[in-house]
Amino acid sequence: DSFAVVLGGATGYRVIDPDARIEGLAAQQYADRSVMFGSVLEADSSGHGDFWSIPDMLNAASVVNARAGHVKAGTYPNPVTSVPAGFMLWGDGVKTLITNSSSTGDEPLTVSNDSCVVRDLAVRSATGGAGGNQDAILVSGNHNILVDVTVVDADDDGIALTGRFNRITDFRVVDSDDRGISFEGGRNSLITPVISSGGSSAVFIAAGDSCRISNGDLSGNIHAATGATRNIIIGTVYGTLKDYGTSTVEAGNQ
Repeated sequence: DSFAVVLGGATGYRVIDPDARIEGLAAQQYADRSVMFGSVLEADSSGHGDFWSIPDMLNAASVVNARAGHVKAGTYPNPVTSVPAGFMLWGDGVKTLITNSSSTGDEPLTVSNDSCVVRDLAVRSATGGAGGNQDAILVSGNHNILVDVTVVDADDDGIALTGRFNRITDFRVVDSDDRGISFEGGRNSLITPVISSGGSSAVFIAAGDSCRISNGDLSGNIHAATGATRNIIIGTVYGTLKDYGTSTVEAGNQ
C-alpha cells in the first residue's frame, strides 16, 4: 500500500515516505545541529547537495532558520519566485544558471522580500511565457543587494526594479528582447553595469525617481518618462538620453 525511497546525499542517507514534505525532511535533517542560526544550505542539480532545486532549498530555509544558501554549478529549470527576507543566495558564477523553462509564466528570479543578497549566478528567461514575455529578474522588495549577476538572455527586460533602495553591482546583460534594466521604483542604484543589447539599455518609469547609474558601459539609449526626476547618470557610456514618450531629454535628469 505504500513505499519508501532511500536517498543518499552529502549529509548522509534520507528515507522519504509518500507523505513526506520537503520542509519536514529539512527540519529532521538539521534537527541534530546545535546552532540552527547561520546554517548554510546547498542546492545541487546533480543530486549531491542537500536539495535538488533552489525552491526546495528556500522553502526549507525558514524551517531550519538558515540564513544562507549556496547553489552549485548547473542549470536549474524551476523559477525562484521568492527569496526569504534577509537571506543570502549565491552561486558559482555563470556556471550556476537559473531559468524558468519549467514554468514560463514566472520570472526565473524574483526577489520580493527585503534585505536579501543574491550574487555570483546567471539567469535566463525562456521564450514564450504563458502570460506574455517574462523579465529575467524582478526585484519588488526593498533594500536588496545583487552582486555579479549575469542575464544571459531575457525574453523581455533584463531586470525590473519595482522596489526601492536596491543596489545592483557588477550587473551584466548579454541579451534582452526589450530593456536592459527598468527602473520602476525610486532610489535604486546600478553600479558598474555592462548592458550589451536590448531595445534600450535603461528606462526610468515615472515612479523611478532619485535613482543612479554609475561607471557603466551601456550599448543603447537611456529613456526617462515624465515624472522620473532627480535621476543621476555618472561616469557611464551610453547612446543618448531621451524622454520615454517624446524622445527629448527630460528636465531634472542629469
